[in-house]
Amino acid sequence: MKKNNFSPPDNLAEYVTEYIASKIINLELKPGERILEANLADELNMSRGPIRDSLKILERRWLVEILPRKGAKVAELDEDHVKNIFDVIFELYSIFVRK
Repeated sequence: MKKNNFSPPDNLAEYVTEYIASKIINLELKPGERILEANLADELNMSRGPIRDSLKILERRWLVEILPRKGAKVAELDEDHVKNIFDVIFELYSIFVRK
């Protein structure tokens, strides 16, 4: 019997996170642009739950801002913000190397 090569993603939210992140990185979603859960749900043919989870993950990665009662938007990274992110990552790597 022939096996199917299809393997679903470990976590649907991870798949959606990578999808949205690639749209942000490739500037298909511009800084400051609102991210509408309903539109993404229609585009990906899925419920809004995994999209909501993905947006929370992307907020922790500083790619998205979630505003109360307004939804999510693509983060606007200025020079200071990028420097702060770099400083935090540098410190985390330093701790890792020391361990």
